[in-house]
Amino acid sequence: MVTAGIESARWLRASVAAAFALALVGTRPNVALAAEPGPDALPIHVLAVTSDDADDQAEALTSALRNAVRATQGFALASGDYSLEVLALEMKCGKPPVRPDSSCESRIADQIKTDRYVWAILKKDKGPTVSGELHFWVRGRGASKLELTYAANLTEPNDDSLRKIAVGAIEKITGGPPKGAVHLKVGDVGGQVFLDDQPVGALNGGEGTFALSAGKHTVVVKAVGYADAVLHLAVRPNATTEVPVTLVAVKPSAPLNAHKIGGYAGIGAGVALLGAGVFSSLQVKHVTDDAAFQLYQSQYVSATDVCAAAKAETAPDPRKQERSILGAASFASARDSCDRAQRFEMLQFVFYGLAAVSGGTGLYLLSTSPREAPQTGVTVQPALGFDGGRVAVTYTF
Repeated sequence: MVTAGIESARWLRASVAAAFALALVGTRPNVALAAEPGPDALPIHVLAVTSDDADDQAEALTSALRNAVRATQGFALASGDYSLEVLALEMKCGKPPVRPDSSCESRIADQIKTDRYVWAILKKDKGPTVSGELHFWVRGRGASKLELTYAANLTEPNDDSLRKIAVGAIEKITGGPPKGAVHLKVGDVGGQVFLDDQPVGALNGGEGTFALSAGKHTVVVKAVGYADAVLHLAVRPNATTEVPVTLVAVKPSAPLNAHKIGGYAGIGAGVALLGAGVFSSLQVKHVTDDAAFQLYQSQYVSATDVCAAAKAETAPDPRKQERSILGAASFASARDSCDRAQRFEMLQFVFYGLAAVSGGTGLYLLSTSPREAPQTGVTVQPALGFDGGRVAVTYTF
């Protein structure tokens, strides 16, 4: 008698809920709760999870599953707060607890006007867990099933552990984000295709079809002798996007001209060496123009080696009509000036000689370098984006 009373109460509760839900079906606006269902996102209904003895867990799992659908790229949570228990009762799928068969699943889909939906049954175990079944029904394919078992204390839909369970369950039972494909046509050119910087395959006879997850992607086509074609595509789920690609031929880069490089390097080095020679000459002139050193020289007759006299500290000899002059450089200062002048005299000849050799070699290399044809013409670079296409045209003259 007690069991019969419980079943009667459950049947009455489900009947009242069914009547209330049916009143809402015709009046509830079809507004998506997350990403807008459409060509870029497949709508999925998530029916309220049914349970005889784990109501809190069922309610939390329902919210977590709906959030997981919202978070999956390529899917959208369809509008409508439907209950498996209510719909099964209305479709005369049997008394609670309901376990819809394939015929009942199809009638439920027709009732809520959907091509895919998720339903689940949950129950308490003897231990500290709950377990149940998650089903994903797709029109024309039927339903797939996933067994669930997790801790009974997960009664909050935003709990990280329950969220991970729901995300994993949706990914596993649906097969992950819906796939689309892109079909590239590039004429008779062979090449490689890259998806989001990762290689995905090669073109065969100028064509190739590549499976991609639904959403926005960057596709690059690379072919020898052609400029890279960069495509920004929005791939739709369960659809193949046809993309014609025009590859633009590019001229091969000119070979390295060793003569020209060596010629300019030689001329540059010659100019630098010439500058060093001029600097050395200026240093010699600076010594010879020094007033104190000139007075030191004038103390001696012209035949005297004044630098040797400075090193030997030989004073002017009056017998040779030489005389000491006030303000003349000292022996030590004269020695330093002589050493400086001699050093830079040697360097200037070295630098001038090297400058002549380097510059002459550079001019010779330039005169014998291969002649290059002028690079002229028009270059066209196509690009496709989410908002359309564009073509960049440049003219070189």
